[in-house]
Amino acid sequence: MFLIIAAVALLVVGVVALAKAWEEASDEAQLEKMNQQIEELGEAADEAKSKLEDMASAREELSKLGEAFDGLVAGSKEWK
Repeated sequence: MFLIIAAVALLVVGVVALAKAWEEASDEAQLEKMNQQIEELGEAADEAKSKLEDMASAREELSKLGEAFDGLVAGSKEWK
């Protein structure tokens, strides 16, 4: 009697495990996972774009400062 109950329990566990594996492997589950990854990539791209724009802005400011120094004469009061 115990063996029959154990076999039925094992069968139920096996069926549940197969159902879960089938669900995870389904097209819908894969599409949801890919959509999540696409969203994450989009967020990363937006963040990278923002950082690049910040760097370009800082480079432009640095260039303007360099141009301001180009007009100064070495040894003058303004140069120091």
